[in-house]
Amino acid sequence: MKDSNTDHLLICTACGTQFDISDRNVLKRCRICDDPRQFVPPTGQAFTTLAELKKDGHENKRKPLDGDDRFWSIWTEPKFAIGQRAILIKTPHGNVLWDCITYLDSETIEWINSLGGLAAIVISHPHYYSTHLEWAETFDCPVYLSWEDKMWLNRMDPLGKARTFIEGREEEIEVQGEKTGVKALKLGGHFPGSLCVSTYGRLLVADTLVTIPAGLGDCKPYFQISLLFSSVGVWGSGAVSRARIRIRIRIA
Repeated sequence: MKDSNTDHLLICTACGTQFDISDRNVLKRCRICDDPRQFVPPTGQAFTTLAELKKDGHENKRKPLDGDDRFWSIWTEPKFAIGQRAILIKTPHGNVLWDCITYLDSETIEWINSLGGLAAIVISHPHYYSTHLEWAETFDCPVYLSWEDKMWLNRMDPLGKARTFIEGREEEIEVQGEKTGVKALKLGGHFPGSLCVSTYGRLLVADTLVTIPAGLGDCKPYFQISLLFSSVGVWGSGAVSRARIRIRIRIA
């Protein structure tokens, strides 16, 4: 993949966010990392570019999620930023990318195109904003984001066509008027607009929900698990919001 002008835009090495700035004398801080929900490393703030990541030998890896080839986990090695991963979801009406990683290389582009490209990208919260405009332009698809979190965007959408903002509590992703079965659910917590995605009977949660085993019970024919759902680092509260629920899973 040849270098483009955007390959030289600065990217925060701590969180992977790309900025509309290429001059290191102008950009000294990452406002995502200055926020209490992220962090500035002890070594201080640093920036790189897509062009530099290519030269450093980074590459993307992938594998089916839990052996289900309708879901493909994609991540970068060596680990970059906070180790984000994306999940490609196959649907009858096109592939949907859940969350977004910073690095995008030729091999990843070729593989995704061999599956039919991307019909849409859905991002859970600002820690995955990464280089989503690069992905949207490469695959000519829209990016779905929460309206409540738009203040954390760090690049302009030049033609105003890449981003679609989710304003309601839920939205099913459609492709050319056809429902994909991928539903974005706005639960808030980590960020006001934090999203999960529900599809094929799975709930993809990113950082919106964190599950912590809290107990076991045997009530055959059900296997009952008590889980503690924690909305980590709730903005403005200075505390962790917790709610205990019980999940009953029928044993086939």
